Amino acid sequence: MFARVLAGSRTILVIAPLAASISIIVGAIVGFCAGYFQGWIDEVLSRLVDAILAVPTILIALAVVVSLTPTTIGVGLIIGLIFAAPVSRTFRSAVIAEANLDYVAQAKLRGEHAWYVMLIEILPNTVPIIVVEFSVRTCYAIFVAARACPFSDLASSRRPPTGAS
Repeated sequence: MFARVLAGSRTILVIAPLAASISIIVGAIVGFCAGYFQGWIDEVLSRLVDAILAVPTILIALAVVVSLTPTTIGVGLIIGLIFAAPVSRTFRSAVIAEANLDYVAQAKLRGEHAWYVMLIEILPNTVPIIVVEFSVRTCYAIFVAARACPFSDLASSRRPPTGAS
């Protein structure tokens, strides 16, 4: 039984870090743009994120996994894109809090480009949030992948291990 658990966990241990990485990258880009530029860009991006968050995560994952023939990378990509919405909200609030501080105002007064201010001035101060979000999203991705994979071909594509090799 233990050999079967270890063999089954290989797929999920590939999916979870991949999904967490994708969610952090996509969520950070959307959250940084919405939080820094604000105005109509913030409104449009926030409404898109709210629309994605209105549907339960496990329902979206199950619908996509059942309708497509998923691969391990595909499932990780789908789960990562689903998790990008809550990550973007977290980054948006962190960027809004940082954008009102003096060092950001000084960088703007120096005439620095917006991407410079976001990447050089604000991003290093949000690294703790990135680390926490990555660890939390990895745990959530394990849960969603464990729930979604039995309905896909990923669960039936391997022969069960016999325990002795």
